[in-house]
Amino acid sequence: MKWWQPKVILLKKPLPIVTIYLLGFKLADIDSPAIKVERKYIDMILGQPILNKSEFIEQLTHNSFIVQIPHIRGRLQNRLDALLSVFEQKHFLDESGSIKEYNHSIDFPEVRRILDVLHTEGVDPARRKEIEDEIEAWRLIEGGNRNDFERFRLQIEQKDRQIEQERAEKERILAAMEAQQKELEELKKLLGR
Repeated sequence: MKWWQPKVILLKKPLPIVTIYLLGFKLADIDSPAIKVERKYIDMILGQPILNKSEFIEQLTHNSFIVQIPHIRGRLQNRLDALLSVFEQKHFLDESGSIKEYNHSIDFPEVRRILDVLHTEGVDPARRKEIEDEIEAWRLIEGGNRNDFERFRLQIEQKDRQIEQERAEKERILAAMEAQQKELEELKKLLGR
């Protein structure tokens, strides 16, 4: 084996799954920019926590972390704040939002590595074009969603007006039929039937 070839280690048990959700929107009831979600076992019949862990269940489920990007404020109180500051939606240098300036001191090596990777990606012309194309695609999708929403809203309003017109027409016809029924009853009385 050569020194540059990675050593392959086979594990006999599965690795855990940990997901990180980066949200571009705010959750209604939670102001924290970073949330850790952990699993708990609950007996749904008794409504009590189950303290034992099952290897099978552990392989099916996973913990997760949720980052609310709009709540990142640039406060650098700890390593996590510094890491999240990379995702702040401020200090963009171009209109497309693909290049930004990092305005905080870099005190943690993890942040330096992330910024180096992002810088390398941003300077490579081919990769930068890919990033800008992706941003434009999302902008078109979001714009399309807004257009779709407006189109659907107008269609619903039109249907509501049509339903209201049909209801009014049915009420008018029903009132006319009731008036005719009254006239018929009066004619029957006059004729003695």
